[in-house]
Amino acid sequence: MHHIRPIVTLAIVFLGLGFLLTTGGSVWTILTPDGTGVNFAAGFMYMGGMAVGVVGIALGIAALVAVARAAKRFGR
Repeated sequence: MHHIRPIVTLAIVFLGLGFLLTTGGSVWTILTPDGTGVNFAAGFMYMGGMAVGVVGIALGIAALVAVARAAKRFGR
């Protein structure tokens, strides 16, 4: 069971980071004044947050599969 903990921790970190990046990018985009052009940095931050969030979801699914297999193996 000890080898499962790092993937669960990694999934939680990636999900949290994805949430923060997406939230920061969307708030930054909303606060960009009209007429100043496209805020590419905020857009990239938002898209990066989405990508990191998707990786976090994939890691979370892998962690759930690993936990289920370990529980099945140890008869719990």
